[in-house]
Amino acid sequence: MAKTAYTGFRFEGEKADLETAARKAVEYMDFKNKRKEVLEDGFIYSAREKRRWLTNNHPVEVAIEAKRSGEHWAVLIEVSCYPVSFTQDAHNRQRALEIKEMILSFAMGRVL
Repeated sequence: MAKTAYTGFRFEGEKADLETAARKAVEYMDFKNKRKEVLEDGFIYSAREKRRWLTNNHPVEVAIEAKRSGEHWAVLIEVSCYPVSFTQDAHNRQRALEIKEMILSFAMGRVL
């Protein structure tokens, strides 16, 4: 059974600024296996957290998906993990919020 946490926001700004912010967030958080998939109306960044020893939580997989929604960008951040520990739910939610805050701090636009 996988545990998944979601968060998101709407962004008003340039696609290039949003892409750069997502890439910087993934790099800053020291994830590995980074991939970028270009969509017709957006992009998806995927990455995986490195294995950390002496912790109850398993490494998470992250997907940052941005799609054009009218004049703005809708950004969905999905953090999931399989297998899971009994504290994994809280860990996944916290990682999703950390990634969101990291993107918002790097983004050169307005959050709605």
